[in-house]
Amino acid sequence: MKVLQDYFKDCTTIDLDEFRRRHGDAFLLYHGSLDALTKPASAPEATMMAQNPLLQEKPQPRRDFLVFAVHRKGAVGPKKFISVGRAEKNNVFIPDMSLSIFHAFFTQQADGSFLLQDAGSKNGTFIDGQAVPAQAQGQAVLVQDNALVRFGQVELTFLTAAGFYNLARRLAG
Repeated sequence: MKVLQDYFKDCTTIDLDEFRRRHGDAFLLYHGSLDALTKPASAPEATMMAQNPLLQEKPQPRRDFLVFAVHRKGAVGPKKFISVGRAEKNNVFIPDMSLSIFHAFFTQQADGSFLLQDAGSKNGTFIDGQAVPAQAQGQAVLVQDNALVRFGQVELTFLTAAGFYNLARRLAG
């Protein structure tokens, strides 16, 4: 996991295709400190669903925009799945107790889009406030650029490589 500013140099010195090759096709951004993720969150639902800070006219670059790249690492799980959970063995490791050990998974489609499916987690997976069905209980859901994705009590912004690249370029100034 990195912070948003770690990507500023690449976003201003290389083109989008090279950026995608180096860093991947999608990202999850969390606005908060790592310390906030290490213990169970206690914020009420209304606070968690607050306005997305990344969609403001001119969000201020801060060191506490944590970045989780949505890509496979190593040989974890079936090739087409990108696992999300609180265990370090997941492709996307989010160290928060409200996430299950294996919480959800992304699949990247041939056209580059991403689907999200809950893995039967205890606290659920949501896209823009709508529950994502658990595996075998419904179809995976398409995740759009700038969607608010919640795993348990952790809310993040999903960005495609193009969306992330443009945001980082704008904030890098």
